Amino acid sequence: MFESKAARLSVLALAVVITIALACDYSDPTAEPSRHTETQTSGLTSTSTPVSFTYEEFCRQYQTMTELQQEQYAVSVVGTRVRWTARVEDVTQQGRIDLESVEGYYFIWVYLDGVPIDQASALNKGQLIEFEATVRETGTGRLGVGFAVYLDDPVMISPE
Repeated sequence: MFESKAARLSVLALAVVITIALACDYSDPTAEPSRHTETQTSGLTSTSTPVSFTYEEFCRQYQTMTELQQEQYAVSVVGTRVRWTARVEDVTQQGRIDLESVEGYYFIWVYLDGVPIDQASALNKGQLIEFEATVRETGTGRLGVGFAVYLDDPVMISPE
Protein backbone atom coordinates (compact mmCIF):
# COMPACT_ATOMS: atom_id res chain seq x y z
CA MET A 1 0.00 0.00 0.00
CA PHE A 2 2.79 2.46 0.85
CA GLU A 3 4.52 1.87 -2.49
CA SER A 4 1.39 2.52 -4.52
CA LYS A 5 0.59 5.66 -2.56
CA ALA A 6 4.20 6.86 -3.01
CA ALA A 7 3.98 6.05 -6.70
CA ARG A 8 0.75 8.04 -7.03
CA LEU A 9 2.34 10.99 -5.24
CA SER A 10 5.39 10.80 -7.51
CA VAL A 11 3.21 10.82 -10.62
CA LEU A 12 1.21 13.74 -9.23
CA ALA A 13 4.40 15.68 -8.40
CA LEU A 14 5.74 15.03 -11.90
CA ALA A 15 2.47 16.27 -13.44
CA VAL A 16 2.68 19.48 -11.38
CA VAL A 17 6.29 20.10 -12.46
CA ILE A 18 5.41 19.52 -16.13
CA THR A 19 2.41 21.87 -15.88
CA ILE A 20 4.53 24.62 -14.32
CA ALA A 21 7.28 24.13 -16.90
CA LEU A 22 4.78 24.41 -19.76
CA ALA A 23 3.12 27.47 -18.28
CA CYS A 24 6.42 29.23 -17.62
CA ASP A 25 8.23 28.00 -20.76
CA TYR A 26 11.41 26.81 -19.10
CA SER A 27 12.57 25.12 -22.27
CA ASP A 28 15.76 27.22 -22.29
CA PRO A 29 16.68 28.42 -18.81
CA THR A 30 19.42 30.68 -20.22
CA ALA A 31 17.07 32.49 -22.59
CA GLU A 32 15.99 36.00 -21.73
CA PRO A 33 12.25 36.75 -21.73
CA SER A 34 10.96 38.39 -24.88
CA ARG A 35 11.19 42.13 -24.26
CA HIS A 36 11.31 45.17 -26.44
CA THR A 37 12.81 48.31 -25.00
CA GLU A 38 13.28 51.86 -26.07
CA THR A 39 16.84 52.21 -27.30
CA GLN A 40 17.10 55.97 -27.03
CA THR A 41 15.59 58.65 -24.85
CA SER A 42 12.36 59.85 -26.35
CA GLY A 43 12.71 63.44 -25.12
CA LEU A 44 8.94 63.67 -24.85
CA THR A 45 7.36 66.01 -22.35
CA SER A 46 3.83 66.49 -21.14
CA THR A 47 3.28 68.87 -24.06
CA SER A 48 3.91 66.09 -26.59
CA THR A 49 0.81 64.97 -28.42
CA PRO A 50 -0.20 61.52 -27.17
CA VAL A 51 -1.36 58.81 -29.55
CA SER A 52 -5.10 58.78 -30.01
CA PHE A 53 -5.87 55.14 -29.17
CA THR A 54 -7.44 54.33 -25.83
CA TYR A 55 -6.37 51.61 -23.41
CA GLU A 56 -9.38 49.53 -24.50
CA GLU A 57 -8.57 50.01 -28.20
CA PHE A 58 -4.98 48.97 -27.50
CA CYS A 59 -6.14 45.74 -25.81
CA ARG A 60 -8.71 45.01 -28.52
CA GLN A 61 -6.14 45.54 -31.28
CA TYR A 62 -3.58 43.30 -29.57
CA GLN A 63 -5.98 40.42 -28.95
CA THR A 64 -7.23 40.31 -32.55
CA MET A 65 -3.71 39.80 -33.94
CA THR A 66 -1.81 36.67 -34.82
CA GLU A 67 1.31 35.80 -32.82
CA LEU A 68 3.55 37.29 -35.54
CA GLN A 69 1.48 40.48 -35.72
CA GLN A 70 1.56 40.77 -31.91
CA GLU A 71 5.37 40.59 -31.94
CA GLN A 72 5.57 43.32 -34.60
CA TYR A 73 3.01 45.45 -32.74
CA ALA A 74 4.93 45.08 -29.47
CA VAL A 75 8.04 46.49 -31.15
CA SER A 76 6.12 49.30 -32.88
CA VAL A 77 4.54 50.77 -29.73
CA VAL A 78 7.79 51.20 -27.76
CA GLY A 79 8.47 54.93 -27.45
CA THR A 80 4.82 55.84 -28.09
CA ARG A 81 3.26 58.50 -25.90
CA VAL A 82 -0.25 57.54 -24.75
CA ARG A 83 -3.06 59.18 -22.81
CA TRP A 84 -5.09 56.49 -21.10
CA THR A 85 -7.82 56.12 -18.52
CA ALA A 86 -7.64 52.96 -16.41
CA ARG A 87 -8.45 51.56 -12.98
CA VAL A 88 -5.82 50.94 -10.33
CA GLU A 89 -5.31 47.25 -9.54
CA ASP A 90 -2.56 47.83 -7.00
CA VAL A 91 0.30 50.13 -5.99
CA THR A 92 3.59 48.49 -4.99
CA GLN A 93 5.91 49.58 -2.18
CA GLN A 94 8.10 51.23 -4.85
CA GLY A 95 5.14 53.26 -6.14
CA ARG A 96 4.58 51.30 -9.36
CA ILE A 97 0.91 51.36 -10.34
CA ASP A 98 -0.47 48.10 -11.69
CA LEU A 99 -3.49 48.77 -13.88
CA GLU A 100 -6.58 46.55 -14.07
CA SER A 101 -7.16 44.67 -17.27
CA VAL A 102 -9.85 46.05 -19.51
CA GLU A 103 -12.96 43.91 -19.00
CA GLY A 104 -13.09 41.14 -21.58
CA TYR A 105 -9.37 41.36 -22.43
CA TYR A 106 -7.15 38.99 -20.52
CA PHE A 107 -3.43 38.34 -20.22
CA ILE A 108 -2.49 41.97 -20.87
CA TRP A 109 -0.72 43.60 -17.93
CA VAL A 110 0.16 47.28 -17.77
CA TYR A 111 2.54 48.84 -15.24
CA LEU A 112 2.97 52.58 -14.70
CA ASP A 113 6.31 53.61 -13.19
CA GLY A 114 7.60 57.01 -12.16
CA VAL A 115 4.57 58.46 -10.41
CA PRO A 116 5.72 60.44 -7.36
CA ILE A 117 5.28 58.31 -4.24
CA ASP A 118 2.97 60.86 -2.58
CA GLN A 119 0.57 60.67 -5.56
CA ALA A 120 0.84 56.88 -5.84
CA SER A 121 0.19 56.34 -2.12
CA ALA A 122 -3.04 58.36 -2.33
CA LEU A 123 -4.56 55.98 -4.90
CA ASN A 124 -7.06 53.24 -4.02
CA LYS A 125 -7.76 49.88 -5.65
CA GLY A 126 -10.38 50.29 -8.35
CA GLN A 127 -9.87 54.06 -8.59
CA LEU A 128 -10.14 55.49 -12.10
CA ILE A 129 -7.08 57.48 -13.18
CA GLU A 130 -6.18 59.34 -16.34
CA PHE A 131 -2.57 59.88 -17.32
CA GLU A 132 -0.10 60.42 -20.12
CA ALA A 133 2.96 58.19 -20.29
CA THR A 134 5.51 56.72 -22.67
CA VAL A 135 5.67 53.02 -23.54
CA ARG A 136 9.16 52.18 -22.25
CA GLU A 137 9.11 48.44 -22.79
CA THR A 138 6.91 45.56 -23.84
CA GLY A 139 7.41 41.90 -23.14
CA THR A 140 6.05 38.63 -21.94
CA GLY A 141 3.42 38.85 -19.20
CA ARG A 142 3.17 37.25 -15.79
CA LEU A 143 4.53 33.71 -15.51
CA GLY A 144 5.52 33.81 -19.17
CA VAL A 145 1.92 34.20 -20.36
CA GLY A 146 0.39 37.08 -22.27
CA PHE A 147 1.71 40.58 -22.84
CA ALA A 148 3.15 43.20 -20.49
CA VAL A 149 3.45 46.93 -21.13
CA TYR A 150 5.74 49.09 -19.00
CA LEU A 151 5.00 52.82 -19.02
CA ASP A 152 7.01 55.67 -17.57
CA ASP A 153 7.55 59.43 -17.80
CA PRO A 154 3.99 59.85 -16.45
CA VAL A 155 1.93 62.98 -16.13
CA MET A 156 -1.13 62.41 -13.96
CA ILE A 157 -4.21 64.15 -15.36
CA SER A 158 -6.71 62.92 -12.77
CA PRO A 159 -6.55 62.60 -9.92
CA GLU A 160 -3.79 65.20 -9.73
